[in-house]
Amino acid sequence: MSALVLAGGYSRRMGQDKALLQLLHKPAWQWVVEQLDAVASDVWLVRRPDQQPLAYERILFDLHPGEGPLAGMEIGLSRIDSQIAFVTGVDTPLLRTAFVQLLYRELETESAYMAVIPEYQGRLYPLLGMYKQSVQPIIAQLLEAGKRRVLDLIENVPVKICKPEQWQVYDPLAQSFLMMNTQEQVKVIVHLMKEGGASCEA
Repeated sequence: MSALVLAGGYSRRMGQDKALLQLLHKPAWQWVVEQLDAVASDVWLVRRPDQQPLAYERILFDLHPGEGPLAGMEIGLSRIDSQIAFVTGVDTPLLRTAFVQLLYRELETESAYMAVIPEYQGRLYPLLGMYKQSVQPIIAQLLEAGKRRVLDLIENVPVKICKPEQWQVYDPLAQSFLMMNTQEQVKVIVHLMKEGGASCEA
């Protein structure tokens, strides 16, 4: 599989570029990329052209800067090496690799579905989802129609829901779902990292 890390948001709630947040000894983007490097053949970061450059060789730039994650998925899915890609934000540094592999297996064996999305606490998390590359033209059509939410995509393609009873075996503490929207959330994640929560093991 391939992987896309969406890092082109404005981070208005955080007040700074999440990709550059220092978590212990390295920036957030590096934590996420290193986790995904363990399971993906190619990992791409998607950024806005006006953002600070990152020391990474696989960076793509939004074709529609500022139009949300769906626009980032459009360019990313057009460039990946595989027919299936995991998509996440740059604010998921405690991502469990075993969790990602589960989602891949769920989609790779299901010809009837175009995406696998996990459910947690009654909500769907499309930015922790596995997608077939074939959704890319559908995304382009949605953007052309002015639809920019990832949920707009989910409503227009066949999706398999990965229930908690399936993924909790691989991520019992639901750490893959810990995202950084506030400084308080950053503190929680750094604390977990210090406790060993950022290893690549499930």
